[in-house]
Amino acid sequence: MALTQGLLYVKVVMPTFYGTTITPNLDPFHFSLLILVTVLIAAGGYIINDIFDIAIDTINKPDSRIIGKMINIRTAKTLYCSLFLAGIMISFYLAQYVNNLALVFIFPIAYVLLFFYSYKLKKTILLGNYVVALFCAFVAGIVLYAEYLNGENMQVLELRRKNWLYGVFMSYMLFAFLSTMLREIVKDIEDIRGDIRMKCRTLPIVAGVKTAKILASFFGFSLISVVTAIAIFGKTSIIQNMYAFTAITLPTLYALYLLFRAEKKEEYHRVSQLVKFVMLTGLLFLFLI
Repeated sequence: MALTQGLLYVKVVMPTFYGTTITPNLDPFHFSLLILVTVLIAAGGYIINDIFDIAIDTINKPDSRIIGKMINIRTAKTLYCSLFLAGIMISFYLAQYVNNLALVFIFPIAYVLLFFYSYKLKKTILLGNYVVALFCAFVAGIVLYAEYLNGENMQVLELRRKNWLYGVFMSYMLFAFLSTMLREIVKDIEDIRGDIRMKCRTLPIVAGVKTAKILASFFGFSLISVVTAIAIFGKTSIIQNMYAFTAITLPTLYALYLLFRAEKKEEYHRVSQLVKFVMLTGLLFLFLI
C-alpha cells in the first residue's frame, strides 16, 4: 500500500506540477503522513480480522496464526485501539493542513467498515469481497482525493494533461478492484473447510466451487481486458506493452488455468499467490511511466 501511494505521488502527481508556480497540497513529509494513515487503517483491519478469525484460522491456517498464538487477544485489542487513535490524530492534522475537513471522516469510516467486514460481512456471499476490493481501490483513490480537491490545483489539471492524469488513477483503481476480487474469491475457495465449520455463507459454500471458479475467471478476464484496452488506446510504448503482456497478462492467464485444475487447498493457495504476484507487477508498471 505504501509502495502504491508512493509511486503514484512520485511518478504521477509531482510531474503534474513541474514548470508551474503551484505546489501540491501535500509536500513529501505530509504525503508520508497520508501513507502512514493508510497503513494504520490496514494494520487495524488485519488485527481485528485476526481477532474475529481465531476459530476459523485454527482450521484454515493453524501454523501461521498470530493472534491467540504469538500475541494474546488483550494485547491485540490494545494495539488495535492505539492504531485507531493514532490514525484519528494524524488524519485530523492532515485535514487541517490541506483545509479539507472531509479527510477527517475517511479514517473512521474506513476503520468501521473494516470492523464490520471482519465481524459480519466477510461471512456473507460476495459482500465482504466487494468491501476489501473497494478498500484496495481506495488506496490509490485517496491520493487523488487528498491532492486535487483544491481550487488552484484543479486549474493545474485543466492546463496539464487532465485526462491522462485521471486515466492513470482510474486505471489503477480498476486494476486493484478486479485483481483483489479475483484473489478474494480464490481465497474463499481455499478456506472453504474452515468457513463451513464456522457456518459462513461465502460464494463457494452457497453456490458451489464451480460457480466460484467461473466468477473468479470473470474478474480475471476483465482484468486482462482492461490491460489490453490500455495497451490499445492508452498510447503506450512497445516496452510498456511487452511488460504488460509478459508480467501481467500471461501470469493472469496461467493463474486462471491453474484455478480450473485446482482441487486441493495447496493448489488454490498457489493460485492466490500468483494473483498476488500479478498485483505487484501491475503496480511496478508505474516505473515505466
